[in-house]
Amino acid sequence: MRPISLGAINGRISYPSESIPVLALIAIRAEEPGIYRVLHTQRAPPGPTSYAMAAVEPGVYVVVAFVEGQGSALEAAHTAAVRCGLGANCADHSVVRVTVRAGETVAGIDVTDWSSPVAAFPQRPVGSEPFRSGDGLRVCNPYADSANVRASAGLGFPVRRVLDNGTAVAVRDGPLPADGFDWYEINIAGDPLASGWVVGYALRR
Repeated sequence: MRPISLGAINGRISYPSESIPVLALIAIRAEEPGIYRVLHTQRAPPGPTSYAMAAVEPGVYVVVAFVEGQGSALEAAHTAAVRCGLGANCADHSVVRVTVRAGETVAGIDVTDWSSPVAAFPQRPVGSEPFRSGDGLRVCNPYADSANVRASAGLGFPVRRVLDNGTAVAVRDGPLPADGFDWYEINIAGDPLASGWVVGYALRR
């Protein structure tokens, strides 16, 4: 498989309430919505908080956020109104396309516009994360022929084993955000004692 040099996106998130619930941040390829990256956030106190999404394939994206557990009913995005400052005169809620280049980080992509008309933003990709405990999945790393299984959620933890694409696994826990990725604890099918943590983008239903 040809190696791909990846990029990254970072910025701020917010929520119009007393605290920020768990959000699913999704960068969706503008012309190919089947290509996307998901990053879950943790609950946070009121006010904007930062996020960093790693391993984004180069391309042009729109970046949206969904309240986890609410389907597409509550959705925010990085829009023209965000770039305008979200003031009373900022009436343009169209999504702004974000260009990700190999080896570069696109900064300042704030996903803070919760005031758009219903269904103005892209829908959540069908079959996207989060995965749930008990889900049966397969390793499907789009950037390599295998995926690392680590001792815990994060790039700093040792690799326990390497699983080839196509390996059947079962989810035990997650998602747990760390180092710009969603991580899932998995069992290897047929070996319930063999567990570890894998990045979410390398797993598919």
